[in-house]
Amino acid sequence: ARVRSAPVRSVRTRSGAAGGRRRCAHACEGPSGGEVEGRGRSNGGDEREGGGKPGPESEPFTRRFLEPRIDDRGLPIADALVSGWMVPSTLAIGTIALRLPLPMWLTPALGVPALKSLSYLPAIVSHGAQLAICWTAGALACKAFERENYANDAALSTTLRSGAVASGLLILATQLKLTAILGVYPVLLTADLEPGSAEDLLLGNTQGELVVDLLAEAGAMTLWRTYRGGLP
Repeated sequence: ARVRSAPVRSVRTRSGAAGGRRRCAHACEGPSGGEVEGRGRSNGGDEREGGGKPGPESEPFTRRFLEPRIDDRGLPIADALVSGWMVPSTLAIGTIALRLPLPMWLTPALGVPALKSLSYLPAIVSHGAQLAICWTAGALACKAFERENYANDAALSTTLRSGAVASGLLILATQLKLTAILGVYPVLLTADLEPGSAEDLLLGNTQGELVVDLLAEAGAMTLWRTYRGGLP
């Protein structure tokens, strides 16, 4: 009987110890398992985010210009027509119709017949090309041709950011052009005025025309981009 009871006790003890170990393992498995699972998910997320394709922060800035993503192929053309044709032609037509002083960029071309102000067409195209180039560069810098940036509520903020970059480029281009003009033709700008007065007149006219261009471009592109943002 003693020999029989000894194995029974040892079996019970072993089974109790095994059950206790199972309960402890089950109790520790919950938080540790969740923690391990969470770590696995975070590590997997980090691997998915860090591996493979580079994120937007690691993307080189020049790629926006060299390899732009354009979801709507007609949008750059429409932007160029609005900024580079509609704005300067509207300014030219309004100035001529109201008989206001013509801006310096609006000069009749030589050799073009002056039939219904046709001689002003080359000047409008030339000035509009400058405005369109500045806007396109600003739009590419701000990824304004990607659907998530020009559709719905993002249209206005994207337009403002793109317009800010385009305005800076236009101001820089105007400054470089002024530097070239004053360096090549320092005194021969207007023969009727003194050299200092001629330079002041040039700077004042250029500043006024630049402000008009910026305001006209801002109004036209904001209206157009806001309208385009509501389209499917």
